[in-house]
Amino acid sequence: MTIQIERLRQEIRVENRKFFIQLVLAITAALGVGVAIVLSGLIFGAFHLANPDGLLVFVPISAIGMLFAWGYYYSGSLMAPMIAHFLFNLVSFVAGFWAE
Repeated sequence: MTIQIERLRQEIRVENRKFFIQLVLAITAALGVGVAIVLSGLIFGAFHLANPDGLLVFVPISAIGMLFAWGYYYSGSLMAPMIAHFLFNLVSFVAGFWAE
């Protein structure tokens, strides 16, 4: 059961990233790259409002989302923001673990 739940969570994470990348592409076509990156980051931050201290971290998480969108735009690869997201989560986990 636990393995199935973890697989589902991983699939949701991948789909989440695909959604934001597709959003960036669609907005880029209509409004330009800068607007697409900013909007994608803000929506990324909004999706993380359910996390503990969601309002407190909205601005930094939105900024990170913008960096992820820029990473995709610059590299042309979904792997760049996925690896960056993984590393960010890893660093956050380790920092939280050491803080306890």
